[in-house]
Amino acid sequence: MLLLVLACSRPSENVTAVPTGMPDRVAGRVLTAQLAPGLVTVHGVTAGEVWIDLDDPEDDRYGFQYAIEDADGNTLFERSVVGPTVVASFLDYWSQESGFDILGALPTLGWFPLPIPILEGGAMLRLRVRSEEGVYLEQGAFDLSALDNPAFELPPSEAVVGHQLVAGTGTQSENKLDLVIVGDGFVAEELPAFATAAYDIAEAFLAQQPYASYRDRINIWRVDAVSESSGIAYDCIDGCHALDTAFDSIYAIEAVNAFMGTTYDSRAIFQADQWAVAQAVAVVPWDAVLVVANTPRFGGMAIHYATTTLYPDYTEIATHELGHSIAFLGDEYTGDFCVRSESLGLPENITDDPANPPWAHWVDDDVPLPTPDEDGWTDRVGAFGPAYNCDDLYRPRQHCQMNDYGDFCEVCAELVTRRLHRFLDPADEIRLFPEGEIWQALAIGDPQPLVVRVDGEVVAEGLVGTMLDFPRPEGAELTIEVQAESRFVRDDQGDLRQTATWALETP
Repeated sequence: MLLLVLACSRPSENVTAVPTGMPDRVAGRVLTAQLAPGLVTVHGVTAGEVWIDLDDPEDDRYGFQYAIEDADGNTLFERSVVGPTVVASFLDYWSQESGFDILGALPTLGWFPLPIPILEGGAMLRLRVRSEEGVYLEQGAFDLSALDNPAFELPPSEAVVGHQLVAGTGTQSENKLDLVIVGDGFVAEELPAFATAAYDIAEAFLAQQPYASYRDRINIWRVDAVSESSGIAYDCIDGCHALDTAFDSIYAIEAVNAFMGTTYDSRAIFQADQWAVAQAVAVVPWDAVLVVANTPRFGGMAIHYATTTLYPDYTEIATHELGHSIAFLGDEYTGDFCVRSESLGLPENITDDPANPPWAHWVDDDVPLPTPDEDGWTDRVGAFGPAYNCDDLYRPRQHCQMNDYGDFCEVCAELVTRRLHRFLDPADEIRLFPEGEIWQALAIGDPQPLVVRVDGEVVAEGLVGTMLDFPRPEGAELTIEVQAESRFVRDDQGDLRQTATWALETP
């Protein structure tokens, strides 16, 4: 694990080293947005800052895309996320199935948190939804100057009565994964039970690989929120009815059953007040959120936040759901209804092309593709069907945390690790010692490849933890690259490689 410190003294003679380009992570804000048919709008911003990863300049994998432009229309940042369009597709499927307009009855289900970076020169936020033809269509825009208006900031959550660090140091949030566990449906006297559940979940999460290998780079917080009612709406244990809870968690399909007299079965549980969760967790740094819903009924989901109930296996459910929200993993089972849209795309652990899966680098040459569900192959990485609740889709392993719990398979562990490096960049802080004709660079941490380039040419290479000497560059760009290594990763696609860059100016 790397622990690097940035220090840049003034070089001798007439060459000055000046950091240039965008850093890997910057402070950001969380907007409250609303997705409706053909329209995306922004309604406010929560208190507090978050840290936003900037590694990928272009991103078109998922169904909802947002971009920040400068005053001249140049794109400074672009990112796609799966949450808003998953909600829209899920609700559209069930609305058509039941004949009941779920989003019309519960419009707050279309509200969602949107973390955006605060970038110098950022002027306009573009909001886009991908069509069935794979084309992003702009459906809204937001003038970022509104962030300077105090009236636009939403008030802190009145439901929050306290918070506590459960695991980690609570420091260096700009270079760590900050996970927040918050409860819904707990009245004041039930908060001790929530605290116990949060501790159990944190321990189980940190014991699971690959999180265990990054334990010292993860902070886990508990946020205590008090609800007026105990329980979760429409869990149908003591009756199928609405409740007054902090975030209005609800079994949405059970609500449809109550209104329509249907008998559909689904474990899906939402927070109807999605933006209220963002307001609540703003009291601490956060990158990912798990909501613990106070009901013993089986249930969970991960859209904008992960959710688990207090079903007996809640620590396993929590780890599974966080696999969705942290690593964007897809379900590898077929226990629910197949809700699929070309506009959504597919998670990287799911494929519709079993002969050439995205995880081919994990498949041995003797494994047939698609892979038979029989002895001899079930303990190998292949392409097993079905998956993602769809008969024509495939998963990498017969058994996995994203299917029937247990450990993450090799493919999912790699994806989790790659995503973790969005939060803990190994080159965020580097020591640079410019002295005369010979300069030196130092990164402190576990031995990993370290390369120094001037104008793209390698001038020094070695390992993290050693001092690298290189000739004094003049009128050039200096780049220092750290290539993190992990036993969980065979193809990092650049996620584990980070750089620090300086412009070398000659007066």
